[in-house]
Amino acid sequence: VPTNTITPTPTPSSPLVMLGGYWNTSLDVASGGKWTALAYVQNEDGDISRVEFLYKGTPLGLFLLDDGHHSDFSAGDGFFGYTRIFAPGQLGNTPISILLEIAATNGYGLQSAPFRGRLLLSPLNVIQSVFT
Repeated sequence: VPTNTITPTPTPSSPLVMLGGYWNTSLDVASGGKWTALAYVQNEDGDISRVEFLYKGTPLGLFLLDDGHHSDFSAGDGFFGYTRIFAPGQLGNTPISILLEIAATNGYGLQSAPFRGRLLLSPLNVIQSVFT
């Protein structure tokens, strides 16, 4: 009978951004409008400390929240939302194509792989999104 027993320590896992995209968005280059992004995040440990936008791997300081007040349905449901209002003319009239990333970080400091989406905005007043 062994006298020393070792209790295994569970290894924390990284969170996973399952989906991301634009939701309830009405935006054009002439009149501006509302841009809303939504992400669904899972984490085995259930502890997400932040979900944020990145550009080329660099955090932008823009955070998606799961509080039920940012077009994210209900607080604590794993859906994180971000809404930004653009003033008329703020977007200019040049076509925009931006590759944004969404990454989640858990309480252990482990970060998800980035979820990438391209924002396409043309002078034809059309917003499109393509997510990979």
